[in-house]
Amino acid sequence: DAQLASMLKDHVELACLCDALEELADCLPAMPRASTHFAVLQRLETLLPDHHRRARELLRRVLPPCPRMGGDSPLLKRVIEQQHEDEGLLGAIVDALHPGGGCACLTPNTLGYMLRCFFINGRRAMLFNEYIIFSSGRGHFTMDGLSRMGESLGFAEETDR
Repeated sequence: DAQLASMLKDHVELACLCDALEELADCLPAMPRASTHFAVLQRLETLLPDHHRRARELLRRVLPPCPRMGGDSPLLKRVIEQQHEDEGLLGAIVDALHPGGGCACLTPNTLGYMLRCFFINGRRAMLFNEYIIFSSGRGHFTMDGLSRMGESLGFAEETDR
């Protein structure tokens, strides 16, 4: 349950950071203060890889391995691929917004598109991971932990079935 609580805490922080990225995108074409976007991106840059690693650990607990497919389940492999794509997009955004980076070369529309892709995908990934754990976590986590996960997803389901 400590791992579930940690993931939900990460998700709250990631959701706040996605909101901040959405605000940055909404400010375009005017660029926000460098200190604002740099602080947001710096936090994302440190939080995201750690969160991805912890999410993979949790998902490996609830998704049975598939020896035929080389170990991890196909669903977990897809989650990992998406995580790599998200980290690549984050790297491009950090480069674009970093002082002296490629921001001057990007149009506001391009930057806005990159930001929107990132925060939309991030929100979707968080919900997807929570749903996988909530729906497959019986027998791996306590009912209390799964109930908190269900609350985070915005619905109450009897978890004692």
